Amino acid sequence: MSRANLAVVMVCAAWVVTAPAWAVTTVHYPDVATTAYGGTWYEGEVAGQLTPWYRFDLTQADITMRFTLDLSAVTSTPLWTNVGLHNGREASGPAKGTGSRTWFAPTDAGGWLAASAQSLAQNDNGQDLNDSLILAGADFDSVYTYDVMPDGTVQAIAFGTGVNHGMWFDRGGVDIYQASHIPAVDGGTFNTGGIYQVEIIYHQVGPNQGTMFATINGVQQGFWTGGWSNSMPDLLGVGRSFTADLTELSPFISQGAWGGGSGTTYVRDLSVTGVAAATPAAPPIPEPATMLALTSACVGLGGYIRRRRG
Repeated sequence: MSRANLAVVMVCAAWVVTAPAWAVTTVHYPDVATTAYGGTWYEGEVAGQLTPWYRFDLTQADITMRFTLDLSAVTSTPLWTNVGLHNGREASGPAKGTGSRTWFAPTDAGGWLAASAQSLAQNDNGQDLNDSLILAGADFDSVYTYDVMPDGTVQAIAFGTGVNHGMWFDRGGVDIYQASHIPAVDGGTFNTGGIYQVEIIYHQVGPNQGTMFATINGVQQGFWTGGWSNSMPDLLGVGRSFTADLTELSPFISQGAWGGGSGTTYVRDLSVTGVAAATPAAPPIPEPATMLALTSACVGLGGYIRRRRG
């Protein structure tokens, strides 16, 4: 074999070895604080802070998002904070209230955690419904839209009810009787201080449909189907479906305050683990025409070598 042919063979071998492969990676993002006041809606205003700008491909592997949500600096309610993945494209536009904002297209699709500070009441002798943390999609956010069973199957009709677990949280203490309940978790469902450790797992179930499951302060979400009882919910580990272009899911944070809500929310230690659909720091991938030409050259050289040996 000539030196020229040997060089081409070495290039082909190197191209095969170093050809781009789908690999799971974890991206860490800086801490983000958002502040809103009554009548304002800052949707996606912090998207520019979520750097490096990755898009994740759910069709290649599950995606796991983890973060700490701190609602303790909310001064009046209600105030909403959304954290999750979607297909939104950043653009400038008028606010849904006062001022200006950076927003995401209303045709946005995806799935996220809708966290709402609903009350600042502190009654250590009873259960306060201070904060709700509910999985949401582009259509609606409600406990009644949960439609994924613990085994991952999506139901045609949502089965969520108001008798739920791991969706409403008490920032303070409760009485001894309530603290002794089997589903109660000190630091998990009560005594949270408005701080929540969140994990959301995303999974593909169809070409444009995914599911998501949330664990909050180590507590799975669930429902009692026959009314509340002092036992763990019979449906424990439920989730919600969502629709989107699953090949391009970007992390986002948004905040809104209507009807007098105000304060600052913090998202800390945000990380996303999955297959990056666009990696800014990745080596350049050959254009399709270049790859085709290189492949043809390698195949042609292989045939030439076989003929010479024959």
